[in-house]
Amino acid sequence: MKAVVKDIIREVLFCEPAGIYVRFDDDLEKTIPIADLGLSPKIRWQTLELSPNGESITVEIPSGERVPIDAANLRYFADNDYAAAMELAFDELLGDDDGPPPGFFDHPAQTPRS
Repeated sequence: MKAVVKDIIREVLFCEPAGIYVRFDDDLEKTIPIADLGLSPKIRWQTLELSPNGESITVEIPSGERVPIDAANLRYFADNDYAAAMELAFDELLGDDDGPPPGFFDHPAQTPRS
């Protein structure tokens, strides 16, 4: 039996005027509004292609270069549970820290030539 990988894409389609339909390895299907991705409006979404291994898609930018978009990034926008798990993992990685301690930036760091 083949293992199911949540952030592998099996099918992707550009949905005019401004959406991406994705179907993941676990059969989750979603049409993601392109505006939700926060990417350049100059991307040529009609050039969208799925990588052979399903780990990314590629799109063409105005220069003609093809750039990848990772499948995990698309899963984040397609699956609220996945997004929550990623945010929790980042929070745990960063800890309860709300930033550097008070006064941390009050004095410039010393450099070897200071």
